[in-house]
Amino acid sequence: MLSTQSRPAFAPTLIHLLSTPRNYVLPGKNIIVSGVFWVKVNDMANQTRNVRSRKSSKSVAATTGTTVAPTTAQAPASKTIPEQVGLVRNHKLSRRKLIVGLTALGVTAGAAATIAAASKRPTASQPQSQQQHFKQHDQHVTSQVRGDIGGHMADYAEHAVVDDPLFNAPFVGINAVTTRFAAEVASVPNRTLRITNRVLHGNQFIVEWVAAGTYARDFLGVGLAGRSYELTGVTVVVREGGKIVRESHYFDAADLRRQIEG
Repeated sequence: MLSTQSRPAFAPTLIHLLSTPRNYVLPGKNIIVSGVFWVKVNDMANQTRNVRSRKSSKSVAATTGTTVAPTTAQAPASKTIPEQVGLVRNHKLSRRKLIVGLTALGVTAGAAATIAAASKRPTASQPQSQQQHFKQHDQHVTSQVRGDIGGHMADYAEHAVVDDPLFNAPFVGINAVTTRFAAEVASVPNRTLRITNRVLHGNQFIVEWVAAGTYARDFLGVGLAGRSYELTGVTVVVREGGKIVRESHYFDAADLRRQIEG
């Protein structure tokens, strides 16, 4: 083994370099090597050195005065940090390589570890169980039939959308949805709602029902006082974070109009 002060002969030499980077002085040449490598110097007068890593067995050309770095791949220098984080999340770059690349940029070890930890995919909110959907819908129907406007509206998100076949445009936002339900309560105070089937598919809660009642007054300009109706339909409810974000009603609007206006 060579020391930093030794000078080998011109004969072919096999050098085993260990641990920390060192400067090895050959006749008229200076080679700086880092990492653990086997270096075979075939010709002291030749400017090319063959450097082989025992781990990768890949050759790296080492010229005079050149630092030979370990062969561990680093994060792509051309990528921004957010892009590299995206690569980690998509399993196209390891967290170890991300940290190596961040450290090379001058980022402290603590900051690199923080970024690497954040590269884990955000934990998605757990979907509601079927039992939770049924329980919430039971409460929803109870407040609906009772005409409890405050309690019923508490089940909707601020940006909720309600589709009603009686009207050309959906009711968008909590204020519009509240106006619709308040008008429903006032127009048919004796209404009944019988649930015939409920199915949960993904985040869609599909409800089949039969509704009946007698109009006391018009419903936002639709219907005549004293007219009764019975109607079958389907409602699809979509929730996010426990709140209704979309409620779509499907029924024969033409048939309903014949009953309450014809």
